[in-house]
Amino acid sequence: MRKYILFLSFFLFSSDSFSQDIMHALRTGYGLSSTVANTPKLKKMLANSLKGQDYYMEQRSTGISFLSYHYDFESPFISMGITYAFEMRTGGVFKNDETTEETIIKTGTGDFTKAFHTVAAEVRYDYYQKKSFAIYALGGMGATFQKENYHPADSKATETGSSIFFNYQLTPIGIKYGDTFVVFGEVGFGYKGLFTMGVSFAF
Repeated sequence: MRKYILFLSFFLFSSDSFSQDIMHALRTGYGLSSTVANTPKLKKMLANSLKGQDYYMEQRSTGISFLSYHYDFESPFISMGITYAFEMRTGGVFKNDETTEETIIKTGTGDFTKAFHTVAAEVRYDYYQKKSFAIYALGGMGATFQKENYHPADSKATETGSSIFFNYQLTPIGIKYGDTFVVFGEVGFGYKGLFTMGVSFAF
């Protein structure tokens, strides 16, 4: 009987030690409405193609997919890590041809694609914790590499451009629930988008 008690005590102690050793986390998620906008490269390509004519763009986004690695410190509830985020935008370029004062014809002049690759360092602070539930804030800074392709409607040629620019993420409110397997949701501003949700696995 004594052997069983000793074995059970050892098991419980090992389990407790293991739970305290969970310091690493992989996070993946999806965001909407990132802050990346029209860049000078694409504007320059359109200006050269349309020769000073007024134009506007209609674009749609695939949303932002991201993968993060975070290292968690037990106190004061801070984690640091790195994130890779990807977003693709596609759309059309149009100009308005005024035929009369009452009639404006929308004319398509081409279409474009824009791919955004962001790598950033992040810090998260849990300002409220209770068992498996936490409310936190997150900040990140990094760089976004963008590649653009513009396909004029009247030409088979494709104009391309690329650029690198500073990017950031400010998330004042994030909510997570779980221990080893965690679900989370965030509201913020930056390369992950205004609204973000995802899952995390700690090990």
